[in-house]
Amino acid sequence: MVVNKVESSGKLRARLDSGEINQQEAAVMALNHPLRVKLLTRYADGPTSPSQLEDAGVDTLSNLAYHSRVLHELRQIEIVDEIPRRGAMEHIYRAVNRPHFSNPGWERFDPRVRRAISAHGIDEIIKNIQTALSAGTFDASTKRHLSRAPLNLDRRGWLEVNAVQNEALERILEIAEEARERIDETGEPPIPATSAMACFQMPSEEET
Repeated sequence: MVVNKVESSGKLRARLDSGEINQQEAAVMALNHPLRVKLLTRYADGPTSPSQLEDAGVDTLSNLAYHSRVLHELRQIEIVDEIPRRGAMEHIYRAVNRPHFSNPGWERFDPRVRRAISAHGIDEIIKNIQTALSAGTFDASTKRHLSRAPLNLDRRGWLEVNAVQNEALERILEIAEEARERIDETGEPPIPATSAMACFQMPSEEET
């Protein structure tokens, strides 16, 4: 993979600190490269380092280290530990927040990057489903949700469905934060879960 160079170290963070770019713009800049999409997901899953990701076969250490620095400059990840390794320092990163985009941020991505983000997200969802099915947890509760609804929409309907799903996601994230606060207070064992939603355009019958 060819490294896509951006501004030199320190300049991105200075622009963010000065307000020249806002958090949404920083997120767009951070993920306008397919490798950074993959990296941010890995760091959101738990603390790790470019060296550990190289060992896992994600990419070369030089590319992983460079793009991790870009994510750190743009405050998408943070350093949680530093480990001396043979005269160098191994940085352990974790994601500050999982990425979430709405218009106009999403529209600013290069189409190749939008496809990469979508493909990576779908791949992660499929992996989660396969893991839950293999472990027998997918149907462990009768309260789980699974639905598929083929639709024929006009432009207004398309936008309204999109808005409903965005509102649902916001409420789901609020519920998750409320649950976290209750768990901290009560010590109740958490129920690990994954929520996934999608509404996407299908090819017409003439195109299939």
